[in-house]
Amino acid sequence: MYVVNRMTKLQMYEEQPLYLRIGMKALFGSWFVTSPLIRMQLQIQTIKKGHHDNSPESTAEIPKFIKEYKINLEELADPNLSSYKTYNEFFYRKLKPEARKIDSVGDPSVVVSAADCRLVVFETVNAATSFWTKGKSFNLENLFKSKDLATTFEGGSLAIFRLAPQDYHRFHTPVDGTVASITEIPGDYYTVNPMAVKSNLDVFTENKRVVTVFDSEKYGKVAFVSVGALMVGSINFTGASKVGNVLKKGDEVGYFAFGGSTIITVFQKDKVKFDDDLVKNSKNSLESLVRMGEHVGKLNQ
Repeated sequence: MYVVNRMTKLQMYEEQPLYLRIGMKALFGSWFVTSPLIRMQLQIQTIKKGHHDNSPESTAEIPKFIKEYKINLEELADPNLSSYKTYNEFFYRKLKPEARKIDSVGDPSVVVSAADCRLVVFETVNAATSFWTKGKSFNLENLFKSKDLATTFEGGSLAIFRLAPQDYHRFHTPVDGTVASITEIPGDYYTVNPMAVKSNLDVFTENKRVVTVFDSEKYGKVAFVSVGALMVGSINFTGASKVGNVLKKGDEVGYFAFGGSTIITVFQKDKVKFDDDLVKNSKNSLESLVRMGEHVGKLNQ
């Protein structure tokens, strides 16, 4: 899989273990990926992994994780590894405030990245299904499990922030807003790897997720969909834990436990203009490497 380094403009190959690439190709290229048995096994293994990663003995895996994924320890808010009591505590580690700069602080018309991620952006949901999401049932009503909410965002734009295991796994609000509603949707635990997303399986409308709607003075309604995935033990909310919470752009919304995961942000029609380089890469079915707080768009005026 290739992603574009936004700073250098160069395409980079995203390394994955060979067994993982082969396994995903075999699984998501076959009909039995949607079978009840496979779904059940993915849930069982994800829950089992979550329990293990919350156990004290899981700390033995932290040094291996740091080495394998080249984690920059200088960014850690708490660099003392012995203070992390479980593997998961390290996985959703906090960073120093200066490790991630929020672009245009004080300017609510600027949209920033919600996470360290591989990002794709689309002016419309139809564009997303043409260039990226191939599942036949991917639409806003299925994503939100709400016809009313789908109507509110009809014709809207969306950004898909895919987090890999090595990424900082806390996610943040891309714009100023007040939490208007929180809806939990049960579901499966398929991987959010592009190989699965580009298959006929509707990963984003099948997986467990939480739909948080923000009221934004500049952007109107903004939907923030936190999507669980394979080996993601839980989706946890901090700054946006209850209706009425007020967040400024870049404030922490919550965090994912172990695994790759995704945030899908949906804006109302004609509200946002995404950065040209991100739109171009997305139309070429390429993800862009971005960091939390980076400029990714602005108010469409």
